Amino acid sequence: MTQEFHREDRYIVIKHKDLGNVPVAYREHLVRPLFALQAHLPVRECVIVESDWPEYETVWQMIEARVTGVTPAGVERSIQAKRVSNCPADRLAQCRGGDVRAVVDERTVQDYAIEHAGFLANAADQVLADYQAYTLAQMLADEGG
Repeated sequence: MTQEFHREDRYIVIKHKDLGNVPVAYREHLVRPLFALQAHLPVRECVIVESDWPEYETVWQMIEARVTGVTPAGVERSIQAKRVSNCPADRLAQCRGGDVRAVVDERTVQDYAIEHAGFLANAADQVLADYQAYTLAQMLADEGG
């Protein structure tokens, strides 16, 4: 029996780039409470895939597959390709039934998306740290510190 899957609106996400469009006076009233809230909220690591990205629907399919236990064919291919790419070189032919060239040449869009998401997550962490340091310095300067 599979569990039914429903997409949920579970997070509030504010893109750093979008904060630049918020009027400075309003931004000040927004950022201070957010910093105060951070001490009371759990730290979460997330991957954000915006709806205009080509990987968006594929990522939703992957999440649905995890929840329901039913993996769509395209997602299964990506998972299989990942498993094969982790095979030791001396066992590569066994991993793919002897088709070594297919394994070496095969790199799916999902593989690139996963790699890209990792780069984005690392960059987002650095941007967040830099923005927090900048905001803290700005607050100290405003207070005469």
